[in-house]
Amino acid sequence: MPDFKLISADSHVNEPPAAWERVQKQYGDRAPKVVKDPPGVPKGIWLLIDGQPPVGLSHYSKGLVVDKTQGISAVDQEKHFKTISFNETFRYEDYPGGWEPSARLKDQDTDGVEAEVLFSSAVRQLYSITDEPYQRAIFHSYNGWLHDFCSANPKRLLGLALIPILDMEHTVADIHRATPREASVRRQEGSSTRRRTRVARECQFSKNIRYYRASRAAGAALVVPTFVGFLREAGKLAG
Repeated sequence: MPDFKLISADSHVNEPPAAWERVQKQYGDRAPKVVKDPPGVPKGIWLLIDGQPPVGLSHYSKGLVVDKTQGISAVDQEKHFKTISFNETFRYEDYPGGWEPSARLKDQDTDGVEAEVLFSSAVRQLYSITDEPYQRAIFHSYNGWLHDFCSANPKRLLGLALIPILDMEHTVADIHRATPREASVRRQEGSSTRRRTRVARECQFSKNIRYYRASRAAGAALVVPTFVGFLREAGKLAG
């Protein structure tokens, strides 16, 4: 082991059923729910969301049984059969590091990792939802769960809140909502601490400028996996 520890800038949680408890109280059967062996899909544990394709929840833990050094598409056929069995028998309680903070901290110690920046897994695909209140309620539910997860050790578990962008008034409000409470990611600047929020979907350019300005006013750093160019230009105009 090296005599220093690493910080992972791109790790993920595997959202458990508890991540959807808040939105289930509001939307009932429409809300995301974790289901074992639902009809119409291969055996395994799936996330079912009203109006959306099912999302396999074991898929985000495949690396525990199959190495993917060149990406999942390069995994040979024999190892693919292992993933089929893994998907069918996956249980959250067998792999707690994806959703239980004390287990995650133990995993960090084993791997020599000081801290992790934590992205979502299944829920990040829900930017395709066009029902704004519904999507926003789902994101709030996830962010609330993530806050609880990261509260176990905010210096090592650095969560990235999901920000809906279908209604810019709500977007700005949620940036400020996530900054003091839900987003646990921090960037040290002198004696101050700044929180980070996340967006992963392109919107109209004029709205990007407002989004950028609101994020800067809240002291929030953006993490945008794709469509970086539009945000860079918005930043220039917002300056």
